[in-house]
Parts: sequence; C-alpha cells; structure tokens
Amino acid sequence: MTKITEKLKRFVIANKTKPDLPYINLTDDNRYAGWVNASGSNSDNLWLKLDLKKEWDTFCLFVLASAWSRQGRWENAVHFVIAIREKFTNIKSIDFDKLRNHCDFYTKKHGKILKGTGKTRIMISFGQDLYRSIKILCKNWSEIKRNLDKSGKSGDWKGFIRYLRGVKGLGNGNKAMKIKILLILRELRCQNIYKNIPGDLCCVPDKRVKEAYEDGQIGNLRGYIKASKQIYEDFGDLFDIPAFAYNDYVG
Repeated sequence: MTKITEKLKRFVIANKTKPDLPYINLTDDNRYAGWVNASGSNSDNLWLKLDLKKEWDTFCLFVLASAWSRQGRWENAVHFVIAIREKFTNIKSIDFDKLRNHCDFYTKKHGKILKGTGKTRIMISFGQDLYRSIKILCKNWSEIKRNLDKSGKSGDWKGFIRYLRGVKGLGNGNKAMKIKILLILRELRCQNIYKNIPGDLCCVPDKRVKEAYEDGQIGNLRGYIKASKQIYEDFGDLFDIPAFAYNDYVG
C-alpha cells in the first residue's frame, strides 16, 4: 500500500466530483468532508445529508452505524435511515409498529433495484434484528449522549469507544458495535462537532479497505484502532477514502 499511497490520494482528489464515485466527498481544500456532510464537493450525490449539530441527525448517524454493523448490502443501511426520517422527526416520536409498517411499504415502493447504483442488485431488505438494535439505541440514547459530551470535554475518545463497545445489541444479532464506532467519530470530526477527536481514531478499516491493504487479520477492537492509526498516517484527513477507492482505482 505504501507504494501507491500518493497515487490513491491523487486519484481521489481528481475524482471528487465524479457522479459514479459519490463516496468521494471532499472539502475545497481536499480533505474528506464526511459521508453524511452536505457541504462537500460531491454532496449532491450523497443519499443522506445530516447536520450533526442537531441531536436527531446525530441519532440517525448512530442508526446508520448500527445498520452498517451487520451483513448485507451497504445500501440497506442507508435506505433504512431514509425510511426512518420519512416517518419520524425526533427520537421520542419513534413508534416501532409504525416503523415496521412503513419499512414494509418502503421496500415495496422501491422494488428490487437499488436506485443510484446503476446496476440491478438484490432487493432492499431490513433485518429483523435491526429493529431490536434501534430499540436498544433509543433506550440508551441519553447515556450515549452523556458519554459523547463527556469525551468531548475530556478528550478521552478511547473511553467513549470502550463505553459504546459495552452496549450490547447495537451490532449484528446481540453483538456490540465495533468498527463503525470509528465511522461515528470520523463523521463528528468532519463536521467539527467536537474539536478534539483525533484523526487516528477516525479511519474505518472495513472489508474493502482491508482488501486494499491485503490484511484480513485485524480482528479485535485493538486491531481496528491500530489499523486506523496506520491509515491516518498514510492518508491524513482523507482518512480511509483512498484505500476504499482502491478497487475503483485499479479497475
């Protein structure tokens, strides 16, 4: 990876407004704006636009991270958050019977083709364990927000990671969230919600990124944090995006 680091950086910057690479969403000074940030260079192509100064939008970021913490097409998680935001406007208004009914309607409405991909793919689907995860997120939200603000004051973001890792059920099945905690921190840092989130805790070594690094042995949370540090050393405030773009670069 170190041999092509600069090439990947240049590739990402050169393609920052390319419609078929919507994940490349950069600021004017070529730093990553964030996946849900509407102010970046490719913001018109983002499926979600969240203002993380708002508590409801921050909650929806956690929903997205939880939905991405399980198997299945990444688009499923995005569509799930869109469906929630179509029906509800705050945490207290969420009614899970209404949410299930709306999600059933949503999947039928959008059919078998995931729009925006340019390809025919599997039907949008929302796993039943995802509803349980959102219930857990709602139940623990006040404490999650308290710990988030606590780390914002102290700068102890590893402490927040450990705390959120202790909330069982936000990941697949009854598991805790792990790798996507780093995504949450990245998005909060990109929108400058907290001034002290270190960049080396903001890189997401997901499957596609690990394949770019030819490293399938990351495994536990300590390994993810170590990998995040290495990715940040390689790409700085472009975070994991150049590594994520590797398949498009070589393709």
